[in-house]
Amino acid sequence: MRALTPMKNTTDPFPWRVFWLLLAAGVVGTSASLPYLSGQFFANPVVRKAMPPISLPVFELLVVAQSAVYLALIIPLGLLLARRIGFEFPLVRAWASGERAPAAGRVLAVGLLSGVAVGVLVLALEIVVFFPHLPPPLQALDAGSVSLWKRLLLGLFYGGIVEELFSRLFLLSLFVWLLGFVFRSADGRPSAAVFWTANLLAALLFALGHLPGTSTVAPLTALLVTRALALNGLVGMACGYLYWRRGLEAAMFAHMGFHLVWQLPGAWIARALLSPVSGSFL
Repeated sequence: MRALTPMKNTTDPFPWRVFWLLLAAGVVGTSASLPYLSGQFFANPVVRKAMPPISLPVFELLVVAQSAVYLALIIPLGLLLARRIGFEFPLVRAWASGERAPAAGRVLAVGLLSGVAVGVLVLALEIVVFFPHLPPPLQALDAGSVSLWKRLLLGLFYGGIVEELFSRLFLLSLFVWLLGFVFRSADGRPSAAVFWTANLLAALLFALGHLPGTSTVAPLTALLVTRALALNGLVGMACGYLYWRRGLEAAMFAHMGFHLVWQLPGAWIARALLSPVSGSFL
């Protein structure tokens, strides 16, 4: 397992092209989430009651504008922190400089296959441990009560891009940088323990970040909080490891691979469990 590179004060110019590419990708990812968000939040009577009286186009414009501002703040911080601790984004860096991306196919394959493997594990835990005890609205959501294309757009692009920009590029980099001041190996580098501690913290916060969305579908219980920490936490830990070892893009592809499993076979299995024939399994 490779050690983290030393923290350093670099005089290299800020990678503005990388910033603009990541910001544009984040805006695209947010825009892809609008069909899902509009149905789940704007059309939700409980949520609408707490919102000011605005139209759907204004709601969607505000969502994208708010996300763009938020991303414009966290991406530069994430890039600076990543540079200090040695985390990379090799494909985006190459594209930004007009060079051929190094081993792009390998990064894509490693990320997607890792995400699929994690997706199979998480789906198995959901079906065996949590699904039988979920409230009916969440069971229905698992079974595809929302259109597949909306869920795929949300998971692949918002999850795979926007959530990774925050949870990995910014949050994980920040935790490694902060912990690296206190816990270092003999050569002055942040130790592997620093990475794993930071990865766990970032994964737990990533998992907890899914609870507000869950609360719009069903009241939060100890079971639902445990479910979020276990399932989303596993995804977060895997994506964090790939960010460390393979670069940010591998983490993004892994997140996308996870959603391919969660949304496609996951919905089919959930529907089968909810069918009368499968009632004995619940």
